[in-house]
Amino acid sequence: MFTETTAREKLLKHFEVKNLKGFGVEHLKNGIIASGAILQYLIMTQHTQIGHITSLARIEEDKYVRLDKFTVRSLELMGSMNDGGSSLLDVIDKTISPMGARLLKRWMVFPLKDVKPINGRLDVVEYFFRKPEFKGVIEEQLHLIGDLERIISKVAVGRVSPREVVALKVALQAIEPIKEACMDADNASLNHIGGQLDICRSIRDRIEREINNDPPLLVNKGGVIKSGVNAELDELRRIAYSGKDYLLQIQQRESAVSYTHLRAHETGRNLVCRLLLEKKKKKEV
Repeated sequence: MFTETTAREKLLKHFEVKNLKGFGVEHLKNGIIASGAILQYLIMTQHTQIGHITSLARIEEDKYVRLDKFTVRSLELMGSMNDGGSSLLDVIDKTISPMGARLLKRWMVFPLKDVKPINGRLDVVEYFFRKPEFKGVIEEQLHLIGDLERIISKVAVGRVSPREVVALKVALQAIEPIKEACMDADNASLNHIGGQLDICRSIRDRIEREINNDPPLLVNKGGVIKSGVNAELDELRRIAYSGKDYLLQIQQRESAVSYTHLRAHETGRNLVCRLLLEKKKKKEV
């Protein structure tokens, strides 16, 4: 598992490629071993549905400042060396969503080298300060989005709960106002962000159409799918929750069938009796 040959074969099989040149890691021996080991770990821990992992990328050293653990600790970026002290992250972390908190941590430990993207970030920050109404819209919607990354990762491996599916719908609904606000903003970076946002309307509408707004935590508890989505499910649900009424309907239906059969039987018997009487009369005459 920790050999280059084994790791390379695992990566080639997973990505269905002949080589790793397209990912820019063909010459990175240790990187290939690490990537193969991660895939093997996922398989060993029963994470077999990993088809959503479709790319492999390396952290380009020419774009980021390399910070080792000693530097991060000495600068107190993520944590303070003194009891009760505050790190730089503690001071500047005013993020609303878990996704924003994770992104801020990544940005802190991977500082940019290129001036252009640095100025792009600063321009966005300045726009938030100059446009408080824009900032208000974004903050309001981010509160509704929650941890969308986590939900999507659980969807990818088929381990999402009904309530998380509803949370996904709410998050997708909140993305639309964010997209519109970014597209209307007088800032190129925000326009680019808005253009990349996909509101996934078809998925959002299907969840709204088929999933109850307040489903149980687990699927086996029932009551996840709305009525009218599937006729067979509606019938089974009616039997499960209205058993007495269903049995009464069966009894009434069977009684009606029996009565009809009895009437038909009596009619046939009366006809036979009448024919016998007429035959008897003819003999007497």
